[in-house]
Amino acid sequence: RHPDIRHALRRGINILDHRLPAEDDNGHGTHIAGTIAAGAAGTGIRGVAPGAEIYPVKAFDREGSAYVSDIVLAIDWCLANGMNIINMSFGMPDYSQSLHDAVREAWDNKVIVVASAGNSGKPAEVDFPARCSSAIAVGALNRRGRIAPFSNRGREVDVYAPGEAIYSAWLKGRYNELNGTSMAAAHVSGTVALIL
Repeated sequence: RHPDIRHALRRGINILDHRLPAEDDNGHGTHIAGTIAAGAAGTGIRGVAPGAEIYPVKAFDREGSAYVSDIVLAIDWCLANGMNIINMSFGMPDYSQSLHDAVREAWDNKVIVVASAGNSGKPAEVDFPARCSSAIAVGALNRRGRIAPFSNRGREVDVYAPGEAIYSAWLKGRYNELNGTSMAAAHVSGTVALIL
């Protein structure tokens, strides 16, 4: 319901409970959506691609945790409903074959998958699913245009984007400033939307 992104929102799905709307009760998704698509009305903040449409797919709970099976169902929904880009501003250290297969299927169906590299500051290790060859893995830059100390790095990272002190939409019509490769991934998803 944030005024800066209301124009961009379309009907998504709540994987956790299909009877409920895909409302953000954590804040992270709202922040990502703002970075991608805020600002078509000309007031408030302006995202990378204010003309983009956002289809919220809720697979994570209020604490920001999810089952891999729910994430796979979310990807399946995106494929069935004709999404062009799947922004995956999350990561985990462990490999999952089922998630890998779902990301690969999205890529094979010409859906662009953008995933955050992770925030552990690891010099040669990227979170999963960003380390899938079928995803665009995104690391974070700081305000000086250098790789942020918290950003995971490694040969799997495809691109770095702004990820430090990113000011964007938040719950209850507010704004918040966050750091993370999630924010960097949102910048890349917005850029891909502009290209498309």
